[in-house]
Amino acid sequence: LQWIADQAPGTIAAPYGTTERYLVQQAVNYVGSEVHTSIGGLFRASTDEVRAFLVEGANRRLKYLNDTYLVNKKFLVGDSFSIADAYLYIVLSWSGYVKVDLSPFPVVVEYFNYIGNLSNVVEAKARIATSPTTTY
Repeated sequence: LQWIADQAPGTIAAPYGTTERYLVQQAVNYVGSEVHTSIGGLFRASTDEVRAFLVEGANRRLKYLNDTYLVNKKFLVGDSFSIADAYLYIVLSWSGYVKVDLSPFPVVVEYFNYIGNLSNVVEAKARIATSPTTTY
């Protein structure tokens, strides 16, 4: 993701060497290590017991996002959309496929809806819908 951001410096990640850049990297790493793994694991839950365990873990991560990380924020880092927001949005979009209920987490739902309605996200989703193998 950072490489993608570096193709257009300062647009979806802060410029090299800035504190903001490292805050975005921290957010990307949190999404990757905590949220992606807990929700993504549900795509391959082999038994009901495994599924229940993974849903419990996903709900803990969603609760943290809801109660701490996303409180009073429109974006994960700073005042603009970044690669961290793109990543979290995609991972949260999996919730419908793996049947994770986001409704107990209203701050997460508000964030997800806000990001999903940004013009660049709407445009990207439209391009993916018409040509899923070409998103540029």
